[in-house]
Amino acid sequence: EASNSKLIEMDRAKSDFFANISHELRTPLTLLIGPLDKLRNPAAPFRVSEQMELLDIMYNNAMRLLRLINDLLNLVRLDSGGLTLHKEKIELKALMEGIARSVSSMAEQRRLKFETKILEISPDPIYLDHDKVEKIILNLLFNAFKFTPAGGHVFFQAEHTGDKLEILVRDTGKGISKEELPKIFDRFWQAEGAATRRYQGVGIGLALVKELAQIHGGGVSAESEPDHGTTMRIHLDVSQLPEAPSNEGSPSEMPVQEETSEWLAQLYRRAELFPAHVLTQPDDSQEQASPNSGLPDVLVADDEPEMRRFLKSQLQNFYSVHEAHNGAEALRLAKATDFSLIFLDYMMPEIDGIEATSRLRNDPRTRPVPIIVLTARVDEASKMKALEAGATDFLTKPFASTELIVRSRNLVSAYQLQKQLADKTRQLELALEQIKQTESQLVQHAKMASLGQLSAGLMHEINNPLNYANTALHLFKKRITRLASEEQESLAKPLADLQDGIQRVAGIVSSLRSFTHPDNATFHEVNLLDAIATSARFVQIDPAEILLQIQVEPTISFWGNKNQLIHLFINLLQNSVDSLREKASQTKKIEIQATIQNDEVQVIFYDNGMGISAEDQSRIFDAFFTTKKVGAGVGLGLNICHRIIQQHKARIRVESVKDEFCRFILGFPRLKSPTPL
Repeated sequence: EASNSKLIEMDRAKSDFFANISHELRTPLTLLIGPLDKLRNPAAPFRVSEQMELLDIMYNNAMRLLRLINDLLNLVRLDSGGLTLHKEKIELKALMEGIARSVSSMAEQRRLKFETKILEISPDPIYLDHDKVEKIILNLLFNAFKFTPAGGHVFFQAEHTGDKLEILVRDTGKGISKEELPKIFDRFWQAEGAATRRYQGVGIGLALVKELAQIHGGGVSAESEPDHGTTMRIHLDVSQLPEAPSNEGSPSEMPVQEETSEWLAQLYRRAELFPAHVLTQPDDSQEQASPNSGLPDVLVADDEPEMRRFLKSQLQNFYSVHEAHNGAEALRLAKATDFSLIFLDYMMPEIDGIEATSRLRNDPRTRPVPIIVLTARVDEASKMKALEAGATDFLTKPFASTELIVRSRNLVSAYQLQKQLADKTRQLELALEQIKQTESQLVQHAKMASLGQLSAGLMHEINNPLNYANTALHLFKKRITRLASEEQESLAKPLADLQDGIQRVAGIVSSLRSFTHPDNATFHEVNLLDAIATSARFVQIDPAEILLQIQVEPTISFWGNKNQLIHLFINLLQNSVDSLREKASQTKKIEIQATIQNDEVQVIFYDNGMGISAEDQSRIFDAFFTTKKVGAGVGLGLNICHRIIQQHKARIRVESVKDEFCRFILGFPRLKSPTPL
């Protein structure tokens, strides 16, 4: 079981190694092939600055490839025994100070405090392989700089005692957990998963440090505490080795002719210092957008600064390019800006490209935006994973500049056409809705016109008979006084019913007249208390049955039409009376209050009657809607009230609980209205 577990772990490490090495090789290859493809195009005019930028990208990534290949070759040579020491007598102080100077600009750019200390306790001479010791120290310092946030501290010390040299590198960075600490010197091991790793590399740096220290007759150790930093210690034997047979010219150490060795040595040294160039780029922690306003917005999300730089250089002539350094930042920016295209690298820290794609597709705002996944993986499983997450397309590294531009143009054009179609659809839907509303209004106006004509005829035909009936009723009442008391009593009830019916018909005719022929008389100053008192007299509320309380200051007045206001108040009071008469018990009361709030007179009509249900409250101002029993009303009272309110540029709202109370709240402007609505 232990052997099987070890094999599984080794297989996983191998898979991660090949995923990382693919990414580490294909990314710089993309940044070599892409610019070359651009430079080889004779039809594309270049400014000197553009050419230099492309050449700079190519040079940096060639150095990155060379350093990676050298590290891999060194491991192969170690395994095959082809890597041998070339010790020579050195000056410790000069060597250490030279290394410190070569990386000090990186520490300054990353806003780190970098200290060095050199202790030569023993006067004995020091013999070291200069190149291999430099590789050890640079690896340790680069790691310390990478994992230490801005404002942190990196300390570098070299101490010579007898035939031993101790090199110490201490940082205040993120640290390493106890579970991971024993694995950090294993080949191809990395703390983070391949898809979400934060930093470049394939997991051979510290393994190489360990083996280079061992061939120096020494070793390596590490101490760390998460979030408090890491200390690396290297012990080297600096005594002089006995003379060994020369292997100069062997394929493993000298694969080139003598005259090129100096040039290669300088080239290799530049490659060793390459991480300094990457990490000392200008701080781009804030999202930068190109100034091409008016162009479609495109988002480029990649943790590789050089890749973002190249993509932006190729796209900025056609789009307004925004940058994100990882998947989490890409999601944040996508919520704030309407992008026409999004590029996501497959392998990014915190949230990888696949997870970011899935989240963008689950967000209604970003769901239709085309997404291109950039990947160094060529296996079908990775491609299917990207497509299943919702990627529109993918570009496999390395890719040509022309392919990038053509795919981008096609996707942006399709998205913009889709967006225009969606906008047109929304406009058509809005226009259709407006047409329906206009049609409904025209039908309503036609109905009202027909109703007006009908009402005019009815009022003409009904008013005369009503007048005759009222006159006859008046005469009949006078005549029955001459009859015996028994006959008067028998006729009193039918006559009262007849008079009530005539009054009801007259009320309906009056409501129809007000509804179809609103009073557009001129406005003048109206005393509120006077208008309410007049309305109360018309309603004739019996104090023995209903308690009416009017709390209105006699000085309150505002601009309005008194006849319309009296009609409004009569309707509200009559509704309250009718509601209270339906209630069997408790004290029945109507309260009318008025207050002045800023430039508005607020009037409240309250009763503790039957109230209005929640579902009916939205319809009570509609014409012909009524909750009264059949024959008790035609549903025009509150509609007329609402129209009077509109003519006074006022407002009205209702608060009610079924079977408990009803409250109408009216707000009238105190300022003079130039003309009624």
